[in-house]
Amino acid sequence: MRSLGALRAAVAEARSAGVALLAVLAWAPAGGEIAYMRAPCPLLLRLWEQEACERLRDAFDKAMGGMPDGVVVRQLVVRAPPGPALVELARHRDDLLVVGYGGRSRLGYAVHGAVTRYCLAHARCPVLTMPPPALIRKLRPGRHHWRPEDFAVPLAG
Repeated sequence: MRSLGALRAAVAEARSAGVALLAVLAWAPAGGEIAYMRAPCPLLLRLWEQEACERLRDAFDKAMGGMPDGVVVRQLVVRAPPGPALVELARHRDDLLVVGYGGRSRLGYAVHGAVTRYCLAHARCPVLTMPPPALIRKLRPGRHHWRPEDFAVPLAG
């Protein structure tokens, strides 16, 4: 949901400037690259890449109701850490890098990294950061205190 707001903002910026939009989804194998190198599986790799391509296509459906009119959209799926990949792709001074930020828990930042912070620190072009939708802010009003019931698995039958 964080990225959908950024995608809508990027489409609006590209449309108003009359330029093409490069929509990027960066992905890594489940468990990370190190885990994949220890036990490579080409079949799983192809499935993960197909799933990443579907997620990027679905993002336009969820954010815009389909591919937007009035703007040329190129889609790119890359197997790379998101921060460095985005900074490398937006390497020209006249590019605009649009990313979502905020709304993650501390665990979320530890697991996913601070992509926005990386882009702000390393980008050679302007970076537009979009806050999370109000729905995410409402769903996370405070800290969650874990209880044993949160980890219970229902028995079948």
